[in-house]
Amino acid sequence: MWFKKENKEKQLIDKELALYKEKAMLDIEKDLIRLLRKCAEDKGGYEHEFHQCMEDKKIELAKLDVMIEFRKKNLENSDLIKIYKNQVDSLMFLLENALSKSNSRKSNEEV
Repeated sequence: MWFKKENKEKQLIDKELALYKEKAMLDIEKDLIRLLRKCAEDKGGYEHEFHQCMEDKKIELAKLDVMIEFRKKNLENSDLIKIYKNQVDSLMFLLENALSKSNSRKSNEEV
């Protein structure tokens, strides 16, 4: 008799223990699912932030490229201006020489 009673108590305890383990496993699964969702959300946020940062950097690089090209053009123009200035100076020198020769001939002819 006491064996049956003890056996029933053991079965009841085993059943309660099994239910407790099952509930504990369900709680662990719920926590795990919550953590996985949170990780996926965080990862998505980080990826978005990373790609946004990359796009911003690409825009900055493009702006720098435009500035470099602009400055190269300015340097080329500056070099052209120097060349033109030298040519104008040479022409002015030739013109002054021609005028001075012309003036000196006129003064020699007048004397």
